[in-house]
Amino acid sequence: MTLLWKGLVRVGDTVTTPAGYQLSFVSVPQYTVLQVTRDPGVPIVEAAFAIAVVSLLLTLYIPVIGRRQVRPAESEDEEPVTKAPSELSTIARR
Repeated sequence: MTLLWKGLVRVGDTVTTPAGYQLSFVSVPQYTVLQVTRDPGVPIVEAAFAIAVVSLLLTLYIPVIGRRQVRPAESEDEEPVTKAPSELSTIARR
């Protein structure tokens, strides 16, 4: 690529290059390009995200109802004790 002309051209100026070309800088167009699209998969992704967040909050902040813990037997003759967590705390205090 050969450089034909180097210089400054302002809006409205016309310049002739050494090769005989005439350059004009008429105006600067001002415009904005907006694109509106519709993606049918977005509501599915948003619903899955909402379900994931709600299930995470339920898992972390609501105690599990009816959860059982097994306490090992103290001797070989005893059976393991299956109690709810609230019942285990009263057994441990004794």
